[in-house]
Amino acid sequence: MQFQEFRGYVIHKAPSASEKSISRISILTAAQGIILGLFRETKKSRASSSIDLFDLGEIVVKTRGSNQDTFFIQEFRLERRHSDISRNYEAFTYACSLSKLLYRNNLHPESTEDLFLLWEKSLQHLLNGYAPSVVYLKAIYLLVQQEGYPVKEAWLKQLPTKLRESTWALLKEQLHAKADREDPPEHQESIERLHQWIRKETAIII
Repeated sequence: MQFQEFRGYVIHKAPSASEKSISRISILTAAQGIILGLFRETKKSRASSSIDLFDLGEIVVKTRGSNQDTFFIQEFRLERRHSDISRNYEAFTYACSLSKLLYRNNLHPESTEDLFLLWEKSLQHLLNGYAPSVVYLKAIYLLVQQEGYPVKEAWLKQLPTKLRESTWALLKEQLHAKADREDPPEHQESIERLHQWIRKETAIII
């Protein structure tokens, strides 16, 4: 039996179906993509060794072979906790939607590091109070594009003229560019239309 260390974000946490004291954890890493692990928590566990949704930290996992799909998490070293995001309902909701898209799909971006950085930047924008719908729209657009789907050519161009122009003006900005502090309601239509297109034209589960 060997041990390996990974650094990443917790993008999903749920109780194990077989034992309540064990949680199923999905961790997004820059080097390995998404790692699935089992973690046992006790009432005596320190806050720094517990695992919460959106935590950034280092995990130590037991490995038994190269074909192992799920690992047992031996240790978790908390680097940064992002519990403040729950104070903003919309930001938390969109962060959950984005993380759900990641762990539910077997995404194959050109680089796992790109996927990691996209999530990290999106999470930081949400934590910093930028418009949640704008951050989310730009994130899923880029994710679909990284997967190789013609989202610009096939989805964006078929939008009504005014919506297409306003959506493209937003999307062409770099992800790190400052977003509006107000959450524009018109961007919800773009999100809904993009969701519909993804469900119809791709294998990605929303």
